[in-house]
Order: sequence, then structure tokens, then C-alpha cells
Amino acid sequence: LTEAAALYAKGFAAAKAGDAAFAGMLTWLDAQDGLAGIPKEELLRGMNRGDREKENGLRAAVEEWKVTSLGAPPRAMVMVDVDTPGDSPIFIRGNAGRHGPPAPRQFLQAISPPDRKPFTKGSGRMEMAERIASPTNPLTARVFVNRIWSWLFGGYLVDTPGDFGVRTPAPDNPELLDALASQLMEDGWSIKRLQRSILLSRAWQQSSTVAGPTLAKDPQNRLFGRQNRVRLDFEALRDSLLKASGKLELTSVGGRSVDILTEPFTGKRTLYGFVDRQNLPALFRTFDFASPDTTAPKRFETTVPQQALFMMNSPFVQAQTKELIRQLDTLPDKGTEPRVRHLFEQILSRDPEPEELALMRQAVEELTLEPRQTGSRWQNGFGQYDDAAKSVKFTPLPWFGEARWSGGPVLPDPVTGWASLGADHGHPGNDHAHAAIRRWNAPEATTVSLSGKISRASEAGDGVKALIVSNRHGVLGTWDIGPKGEVKTSVASVTVESGDTIDFVLDRGGDSNSDSFHWAPRVTDTRTGVVLADAREDFGGPGMSAWEACAQTLLCSNEFLFTD
Repeated sequence: LTEAAALYAKGFAAAKAGDAAFAGMLTWLDAQDGLAGIPKEELLRGMNRGDREKENGLRAAVEEWKVTSLGAPPRAMVMVDVDTPGDSPIFIRGNAGRHGPPAPRQFLQAISPPDRKPFTKGSGRMEMAERIASPTNPLTARVFVNRIWSWLFGGYLVDTPGDFGVRTPAPDNPELLDALASQLMEDGWSIKRLQRSILLSRAWQQSSTVAGPTLAKDPQNRLFGRQNRVRLDFEALRDSLLKASGKLELTSVGGRSVDILTEPFTGKRTLYGFVDRQNLPALFRTFDFASPDTTAPKRFETTVPQQALFMMNSPFVQAQTKELIRQLDTLPDKGTEPRVRHLFEQILSRDPEPEELALMRQAVEELTLEPRQTGSRWQNGFGQYDDAAKSVKFTPLPWFGEARWSGGPVLPDPVTGWASLGADHGHPGNDHAHAAIRRWNAPEATTVSLSGKISRASEAGDGVKALIVSNRHGVLGTWDIGPKGEVKTSVASVTVESGDTIDFVLDRGGDSNSDSFHWAPRVTDTRTGVVLADAREDFGGPGMSAWEACAQTLLCSNEFLFTD
């Protein structure tokens, strides 16, 4: 038993390492009559519950490796008939232990002629399929035409695609449904011919513009007097984002499913996205992805805040935005107009209108003047308070990583030294010219109060000095914090105008030894009590540039998100 366990472990370890020579280790062991002179029955009898659980775990791991390793062949689940299929008995009252008479394999009695005959070819699946897709059963063609129509028009001929029964509303245009169903069967069930016929029709080529008389007579467009605006489903939306950024892999066809949710993001079409039926990702549910556990005749459509938040904050969308801006940087003409035109062509497949061009130019100019370091009203930097000029010399810290802003990935940085800022903590630099500074930029004119608490956990060092400075009113407060000290930093009332800054400066005392501190100031509107800024909650990495913000605005537009 010990030798068997060792072989199992060796095979599993080799399988994880990618050595196919050991992939069949368990299969070989199963084929043996015994091992090390011990009969197979004795081996199995000697295994307790813990041994069997370990064995089952090893078997499952090896089988998973056979399926998921890079060298594994493509596989698909298929159904194969047994050599001698038999009729299944009726289970009386659904009890599998109480058998009634056999139920011959044949078509449904309710929609069969009186001389219904049992199937005779193997299991009968082929005969069943032939009866379902038979010209004598036009229901199948009607159902299929109804779904093709909905995919092209965004609306159904029959509103209940999964139920064509007598208790559902009748179609508004039954003649059209029957004509297309007959055409589908006459053309040998060719989907391409059916789609070509519909796409070349005047009905499909209409504008979605709503005229007064048409809207009055048919407000819900039941008779398709105009085209419908159709929102992109999740698959089409993700593919459209990749297409806009130039990252869609059109030549990568076939192959296994891929993870489309984690970085680095794949450029394969969403059709190949891996779907875990037992643990459907929240993103799929957010965009109304149909449940993979049940049949879904149609996909329901919701409008929830999470969809907008995905377009604004998703790392996937931001990655496509950054790729669009990278393309802008390669344009020979760096002017605003050619860059705007490139964005419109890539995202909306058209040139901008004159008013759109002017609006985008104005947006770029205004956004460029705003602080863009973090995507919030906060900036994280270094500098010092100039007592003679009564102002703060401020420079944004250039590097973000490991949940901090600093001069570079390695501390101390050759230029900024130990100067760094995290969500609620930081460290001043090596000299007074490199104090750690959080800068808040006022978005509008109001009156605010400032609150916070500075603490130092270390008993070493000679302490630090804190200042709060307004560019309009000068120094609002100063505090000295010694080793293992704590002090509240409150300012009851400060008036600000749009574009004003308030700097929270933390400088070293006598030296920079053990000067780490905790300080997460908050800014509150005194008139409404609303917290305008919280250093801890608002902390983050680099925000969008002005051009990235403009590109993402186009990606979030209805023109991009809808087929019109």
C-alpha cells in the first residue's frame, strides 16, 4: 500500500510538472492484479476512508490535468447509442422502483397521426430528429424563424418564443411567420438564405426614426413600421470594445474556452469565454447572461447601475481605453482635431459633427487643467512650505505600486528618498524639501471643515511636524507629533473657490529616522454635512488622462452601446 501511494504521488507530481509519460500512471495501476506481491483485493481492503479520499483526490487531479494541460487534445461531449437499445418502462407515480409497462420509442401521440409506429432505427434519435424537422411539422420552422427574426429586429413576431400554445397571444402577423417558415423548409433549412431574404427586405432596412402617424398607430412597433434600437448583449459589447481598441483576434478561430475576466485580458471573441455553470461570474449576471443550468428561449434585459459602473471603472474597459490613447500617440499629427477624428472613427465608425468636434476640444482643454493623478480630487506628492512666499511648493509623486505613491519602486528613491503616501499612512523624505504632501483640489465654491488624526506608533525618532495650508488663506494649523504620539488635526471652517487647493503637509522633525505616520484627512461641506473627500476611501492609482476620459465617454455613449 505504501508503494502504491508513492507511485500515485509520483504520477501526480509529474503530471503537474507537465510530463505526459506519467499521465497514465493511475490507469496502469488499475490494470494490475496486485502490487509488491499484495493482491489487488487486499490493497483495496486495506484502505480506510482517508486513504480512499486521498486516492480520489489524486485521480481527480490527474484527470483534470489530462483535460486542461497545454498538450491535451481538444475534447467534446458526445452521445453514443448502445449496441442494443431497449425500451424504458413507465415509472408508476414516478417511483423508479415500481415499473409499469414498457414505453415504446416513438413520436409524441398528441401531434401524430392515428397510425403512429414505434421507431426502429437504433435508439430512434435520428427518426425523432427527422420528425421534428419534417415539413409535416411546421411548428419547428415557425419557432426557428421567430428567433432569427428577433436577433435581426430586436423584437419577436411571437412574444413567447418558448411557447406557441393556444393560451399565448396570437402573432400580429401570422401570414409573415408562415411565409418565412415555408421558405426556410423549401430552402433546405438554410439559415443564410433566410437571413439574406430578411436583410434585403425594406422592413429591415428602415430607419429607427419615429414618424408621428406611425407612432400613433403602432407605438410598440408590433407591425415593424420602423427599425428598433437594440442594445448590445454582453458578448457583442465585449467584442465591440476589443474591436474599437484593435485588440480583437479575428484570426484566432476555434480552440478551447478561455478566461475572459482576468488580466492580461485575452483578445479572443467572447464566444470562447469559459462559463462555469456551478459558479457563474457576477459580471455575466450583471449583463443578463442566461442561466447555463436551464433552457432560456430569450434573454431578459435589465438596466442596473452595475452595468454603468462596469463601463466606467472596469479594468477591462480601461485597458481598451489606454490602448486607444496609445494609438493616438502614434499619429503623425498631434493636434486636437485629428486625434478627435481618430477616436470617432475607431469607436463610432464615423466622422464627428462640427459641434461634437468643438465640444470634444473644449472637454480636452478643461480636463487637462484638472488634477488627473488619481482620478479623484486628491493628489499625492512631495515638496515644502515656503514661509517667505506663504505657499507650498508641490510636485506629484511619479510612481504608483504596492498600494503607495512614491518616487520609484525601491525605497529610498535616489531623488525623493523615503517620501511616500498610502491610503492612510506615509513617510516624509530625507530633507525638508521632500515633505510628504496630500493636496485636495476644490471642485466648487463652498465652505468646508477639515478633520483627521495623526499618529505615530514608533518610539524611535525625534517626531514629525504637520501643517495644513490653504492657497487662499495660508497656514490653517500646525502640529508637532513626538515618538508614539497622537494628535487631532481639525479646522472648523474654511471658504474655498473652484480650483483652490488645501495641502496636508507632513515634514520630518530633526532627522528622517523612523518618521512613519498615519494620517487620513477628510473634507466635509459645512452647509450640507456631505463628505467631499476622504483620503483613505478615495485613495487609488493613476487616474485617466484627459484623452482617456474623452475616449471612455464615447465608449459609454448610447451610439456605441446600441445597434441603431
